[in-house]
Amino acid sequence: VFFSWMNQIEPWCISRQIWWGHQLPVWYGPDKKIFVCENRRIASELSKKYYKKKITLTQETDVLDTWFSSALWPITTLGWPKATKEFKHYFPTDVLVTGFDIIFFWVSRMMMQSIYFTKKVPFKKVYIHPLIRDQYGQKMSKSKGNIIDPLELIDKYGADPLRLTLASLAAQGKDIKLSEDAVKLNRNFVTKIWNSYKFLEMNNSILNKKLNIEKVEMDINVWIIKNLNDFIASVEDCIRKFRFNDAVKEIYTFTKNIYCDHYIEAIKILLKELKDNNKTNEIKRVSSYCFGIILKISHPFIPFVSDEIYVNCMQNKLYLDEEKWPNKISFKYKKSSIQKITFALGLVSKIRNIRSALKIEPKNILILMVNKKLASKNISSEIELMINRLARTKISFQELNKKTKNNYSKFLYKNNSFYIFYNNKDISSDNNQKDFSFLNKELIMYEEEIKRIEKKLENKNFIDKAPKKIVDENKYKLDKFYKGKKKVLLEINSLSRKDRL
Repeated sequence: VFFSWMNQIEPWCISRQIWWGHQLPVWYGPDKKIFVCENRRIASELSKKYYKKKITLTQETDVLDTWFSSALWPITTLGWPKATKEFKHYFPTDVLVTGFDIIFFWVSRMMMQSIYFTKKVPFKKVYIHPLIRDQYGQKMSKSKGNIIDPLELIDKYGADPLRLTLASLAAQGKDIKLSEDAVKLNRNFVTKIWNSYKFLEMNNSILNKKLNIEKVEMDINVWIIKNLNDFIASVEDCIRKFRFNDAVKEIYTFTKNIYCDHYIEAIKILLKELKDNNKTNEIKRVSSYCFGIILKISHPFIPFVSDEIYVNCMQNKLYLDEEKWPNKISFKYKKSSIQKITFALGLVSKIRNIRSALKIEPKNILILMVNKKLASKNISSEIELMINRLARTKISFQELNKKTKNNYSKFLYKNNSFYIFYNNKDISSDNNQKDFSFLNKELIMYEEEIKRIEKKLENKNFIDKAPKKIVDENKYKLDKFYKGKKKVLLEINSLSRKDRL
């Protein structure tokens, strides 16, 4: 639409018969002689010369088209036609933010006027934001009774949750379907940030000292800093590309899933159980450092809460918009540290899913039999502690005795066999059937993913148009799912009451 207007420009009637607007600078004499002047004084002088006497002029009642007046906005707000300091410094402007419905009304006309008067384009970039509709995609109107009052939402949930919600829904090319439930969900997310601060404060982890990244040794801390690095780079990339909804998604995923649900839950255990002051102090410094970065990165989206915590609670001297944007951290780390924590968290998640599938009560501690070779590679004493507390297990490194009378269930994780022993007789009575149920769920998941990717790879348009990297990724995933399906089938086929593969 924009380029159509630019390339096929046509004459444009700039007068409108409406009450409001800039009245046309046109005056009429008694014989309808037209005088076009900057103001009435100049028009009177010209008419006096023309008629050789002073006469009464009538000004045109039509006004300038709204968009003609609006088109002058980038230059007139900076003092044009005078060569002001503001005009010299700020023009051309950087970014115009507007709705898609006025691209040809406003954006194209600003371009026309600015180029005509200044020989320069008025802005470098245009961000086209979506329109806000109700939760069903209907345009809000009083007659429909579906208007959502932002002030009411702010009174109920706060300004930051509403701001975060709007940003999270601002996907390019889509209208925003706003609902109170979405704002409520983001209010809960903001509350989670508050609770993270309270946890750090309770454990004396709110430190304003600089962290020496190179001295960080613990696997869990190396893991969170590596993820923090990826988080900084990803959010910055999203913001630079004006993908604000993706930036919010990254903030939500890292803060809730990685920092709160994984890291804080892990360090809760370590701070309580470890007796080594050097390690506990390292945890406190790293957890505080990461939390400070979270506040800085999320500040554009939740400015009030982030400033409240950073300045008033954490006693920092500068407000966040005065602080430097966090840079990606350059540090050397062992890949094994990342692998160990990723392995541990994945194993915990697997065990929790099994517990849920078998309906094992959370209070029951399960014996988890682990291969000794695997232990020496991936399970240190700290990671063993984390797995045991988070998965409600007790790890045993003994070899499985096939003649055991205990009830147990076997599962595969990262090409390794694990055995869970049950003490609860009620649960173990139909253990075999539950094993099948759990494995069948895994099999269905693999089959659905295989079907989905195969359909994509059979699409000629996808193969021809998608970047080679994306196509290769899908092929790799397909191979991975086929291997996973094969392992589950082997386990199902070889499952018996006591001897499972």
